[in-house]
Amino acid sequence: MSDIVTPSEALILDGPTAVTIGKLDGVHLGHRALIQATRAAADHLDGRSLVMTFWPHPLRVLRPTARVPLLNSREDRLDLLAHAGPDHVEVIPFDEEFARRTADDFLAELRDRLGMAVLVVGREARMGTGRHAGVDELSEIGRRLGFDLQVVDPVIVGQRVSSQMVRDLIELPDLERGVESLGRLPSYAGRVARGDRRGRELGFPTANLEIEPDRVVPARGVYAGRVLVSGEDRALQRAVINLGTRPTFGDGRQLLEAHLLDFDGDLYDRSVRVYFEQYLRPERRFAGVAELKEQIDADIAAALASPPAFPAEFYAPWAG
Repeated sequence: MSDIVTPSEALILDGPTAVTIGKLDGVHLGHRALIQATRAAADHLDGRSLVMTFWPHPLRVLRPTARVPLLNSREDRLDLLAHAGPDHVEVIPFDEEFARRTADDFLAELRDRLGMAVLVVGREARMGTGRHAGVDELSEIGRRLGFDLQVVDPVIVGQRVSSQMVRDLIELPDLERGVESLGRLPSYAGRVARGDRRGRELGFPTANLEIEPDRVVPARGVYAGRVLVSGEDRALQRAVINLGTRPTFGDGRQLLEAHLLDFDGDLYDRSVRVYFEQYLRPERRFAGVAELKEQIDADIAAALASPPAFPAEFYAPWAG
């Protein structure tokens, strides 16, 4: 298990250390290629591997009014980075003072504090105030400061995998390409809130999660998926998932509701993680309760007929 270092701590290593640095919000296949290259470089050095991730997202500091939807919560990002297997994960607080640092200054600190011998970056990496240092400049800084620069080519899944590409794909009804680029299923975790008990009255009790406004979630609609319930030994429960505003009865708030097909128990106030596996249909308004119940029965049948579970790694690191 990776050592996770929060901003309140100071990581000091003797080196040699291989380091990769970035927002790493999606922890998608492109990010994982950087981490794998960093681990390989550390093994070659007989040293340690370190992943440095910025929090908050730099655009929230540099452009405070910009909407920056996140692919993962801070906790999920750290879990995913640790699961990728580096020796250390360090959270770097990104603020206005940090944004003013030059690449030379920051990398000199890493050389001295961490014994950085190799810096691993993507081909389009830029660093320092005003993003002034690309791979050519970073290579020159490395020659002056005494570390090697290793440049990793982009991962291509139809196009270059990037966090923006993954955001765009996940927000489409067809999840397939988004899942392929992530290398795992999109999921959303939270604590089950007490709802209006409408589902229970209809005979289909649901676990209700409120959606954070700054999070990327799949398109509104009904999905087949699985739910991990805290305290259930990492067992995944099949579910029908509704993501949207419940136009028949809702008040306009976006809500995630999961009806677990093979679970009998009270989920209120328990932590759950909902995995989206297959899009079934768009959200729609129904004429009344009878029509809605008929459609829910059809959704359950469709979910039960959906493909079997994905390979275990698609649910990692929380299940599988």
